[in-house]
Amino acid sequence: MKQAFAEFLGTFMLVLIGCGAAASANLGPGSVVVDGVGVGLAFGFAFVAAASAIGAISGCHINPAVSFGFLVAGRIDAPTFLRYAVGQMLGGIAAACTLYLILSGREGGWNGNLGQNLWGHGVPDSYGMASSFFFETLGTFLFMATFLGATSATSATRMRGVAGLAIGCTIVALHIAGMNISNVSINPARSFGPALIGLAADPLAFKQVWLFVIGPLAGAGIAGTLYKSGVLRPGEDPDGGDTADID
Repeated sequence: MKQAFAEFLGTFMLVLIGCGAAASANLGPGSVVVDGVGVGLAFGFAFVAAASAIGAISGCHINPAVSFGFLVAGRIDAPTFLRYAVGQMLGGIAAACTLYLILSGREGGWNGNLGQNLWGHGVPDSYGMASSFFFETLGTFLFMATFLGATSATSATRMRGVAGLAIGCTIVALHIAGMNISNVSINPARSFGPALIGLAADPLAFKQVWLFVIGPLAGAGIAGTLYKSGVLRPGEDPDGGDTADID
């Protein structure tokens, strides 16, 4: 239960900060104007902060796709995955509710934006479903490969205590690369919460949320499979089910 709550709290922090920055980027001119790079930095820094808070408790997955990748890789069991996933999804929904309460009080009016992910309609340059799905799958694969490698027992990043920073930097890089394609999810909890709470204002985002669930799960599953087979696993790595991977 302690680990599930840690995942809830970490996901809440990630979605509140990251999606809050994404929503602010669509509010127009103001004292602080947030662009795509700023959104990526918000997500990356939020992960580093969450890793500092809960990494030693749960490993700071704060992403159902990451937990699924760990399950496939053999580093957590099925009951742990289910506890983590429930905590993560609830954390994303709670953060979206909190954002709704905050942003709906904007004096100049608010368009209902909660940082939802979209492909095609509403995305600069209008990349289609295939491009978005491919990016979400490939991006999550690369992210998962980094996560598994950085947190393995023999990893230099873990031994030096900078695994959270390495993973956070990967999040920033992926946002810079893919912001104009899919708004970048690589995290089903990050997408589902805002899409659900923002359903009335943007029903299209909820209709498209399947892509931001299936794509990341597929990418993480591929990375987990390669890790378990030994292709992505460092030699002499004794890891086997330890969830407290980020010190």
